[in-house]
Amino acid sequence: MLSIAILAVNALAHLQAPKVLTHGHAHNDYEHARPLFDALKNKFGSIEADVFLEADDLLVAHNRKDVTPEKSLRDLYLKPLAERIKENKGWVYTEQNVPVILLIDIKEEGELVYPILKEIIAEFKEFTEFPKAVKFVISGDRPMDLIKADNGIPAGIDGRFDDLKDPYTKEQMPLVSESWRNNFKWLGSGPMPQAEKMKLRLLVSQVHAQKRLLRFWATPDRAVVWEELRAAEVDLIGVDDLESFAKYWKNNGR
Repeated sequence: MLSIAILAVNALAHLQAPKVLTHGHAHNDYEHARPLFDALKNKFGSIEADVFLEADDLLVAHNRKDVTPEKSLRDLYLKPLAERIKENKGWVYTEQNVPVILLIDIKEEGELVYPILKEIIAEFKEFTEFPKAVKFVISGDRPMDLIKADNGIPAGIDGRFDDLKDPYTKEQMPLVSESWRNNFKWLGSGPMPQAEKMKLRLLVSQVHAQKRLLRFWATPDRAVVWEELRAAEVDLIGVDDLESFAKYWKNNGR
């Protein structure tokens, strides 16, 4: 009887555990008080880190003037992710066996950064032993030809709308990202104009027709905007206020 009760409690806990926010993208994650860990606490399924090349290492910052040696991609993101994958038997989260996207935004010198990025990732055997745990996607100064020709790491290209006309596979380019403010004027004040709603759905359908995910950057952190993105089936919703988004998603029965 005791073993049955324990199983029942474990099953109930699993059902009540917060689900992974597969639509949540932790924009400029490194600017939070606890880079990576705040996003993991809130169960985000996509996390963004900007990197600069400095003395054969990749350092995390939004601007070069903010680069410091102690904030390396290796220490802030790769090492703790690898440890979690090992602890959780092949996944970042225990609640769901879903991959986590690590969007690495190369701020400059993409052709030089990419080989070093490969070497650093290769230091962690967890990423090759469990290739579904983390999906690396390269944004920013993207060395397109190098990534397209390379099968050495599970990395893909963060595409743009103009890239949809080129013959990339969905594995080579799993994600398409664009600036919200370059495509839409609505920032959450009043209802979203019908013409912009139609444009949003058209863009989503064009990206989904090629079986890719869609993300916009520079979207306002407002529930009314999140609701329109969700309704249009935008795949990744960029968020700075992680806790507010997690609460919104939970309260809206997702």
